[in-house]
Amino acid sequence: SRVADNLFWLGRYVERLDRGARLLRATIARLRRGGLSPRELAELSALTLCLREAALVDEEARVSAGSLTPLAEALMRGARPGVRDLHRRIGGLIEAVRDRLTADMHATFTQTLRAAEEALAAPLPDLQDLGRALIPSLRFANAVAGVAAENMVRGGARLFLELGRRMERAQAVAGEVAVALDGPPARIEAGLRLVLELCDSVITYRSRYLGVLQPAPALDLVLADGANPRGLAFQLQAIADALGEVSGDPDDPGAAEAERLLAIAEDITPRLLAARDQAQEAALLPPELRRMAQDLATLSDVVSRRYFALLPPARAVGVDMGEAAVIEA
Repeated sequence: SRVADNLFWLGRYVERLDRGARLLRATIARLRRGGLSPRELAELSALTLCLREAALVDEEARVSAGSLTPLAEALMRGARPGVRDLHRRIGGLIEAVRDRLTADMHATFTQTLRAAEEALAAPLPDLQDLGRALIPSLRFANAVAGVAAENMVRGGARLFLELGRRMERAQAVAGEVAVALDGPPARIEAGLRLVLELCDSVITYRSRYLGVLQPAPALDLVLADGANPRGLAFQLQAIADALGEVSGDPDDPGAAEAERLLAIAEDITPRLLAARDQAQEAALLPPELRRMAQDLATLSDVVSRRYFALLPPARAVGVDMGEAAVIEA
């Protein structure tokens, strides 16, 4: 159970690092442009909220049309310690599962992580340098995903690592899309552009829809398309498959919960297409997406209690569970 727990959280922290680096990179790119349009300011406000949730900027970080300096200072103050803390946690977990990694896998993980740590340990006088220093962290996350896909036997170790990655990414996608869409329908376009960027789906969207930005196709790609590895549906299906395989039970309740959430995600596109005003319908989605993120957090807790807890369920001394239920009733 301890090894499974470490692999699960290794997957979660690697995805958390990837998410944080992507959020920081998108924020820095906008700050460096200067003279932002109202649409770009709306994107920057959403990014700031996501960074606060990821604990990469403090609660005082705000976006103001008058000056972007406070946000830039918050990034320079909080981003590096936050990312380096993730590096430290990941490094400890890699060593904790050392006996489950081949020599090549361990070398790939440690060398790319060391490069990421060294990049952030160097002097970073401005935002441009900070943006460059985040690139090795993204490369490390990609290296872990690639090595796990190509080098790990399809067994328990890989399943728990994969489960942690997919659980973290699903929560991140649901939360970030909720933040991006949380505004008046008239500003929905800014949220859609940001959603496509954060889910690394801009090129795919353009190739399918020739750049015409509409809520239904954009949200279908990032929420309901099971073929998009950065989308929500892909993560939920992977979670259901992993939980079913780990338990060996086709009716596993955890897998059933993931499939329930998948059905909700897949239902969003038909609702948007049937709506008279797609932008207005999309603006109603944030509460539902936040509930999905919370349900995923609850599912993660259930998985932890089932597979990682070392203590048996609590029982009343001298009373069997049937009697306890009668007494409680």
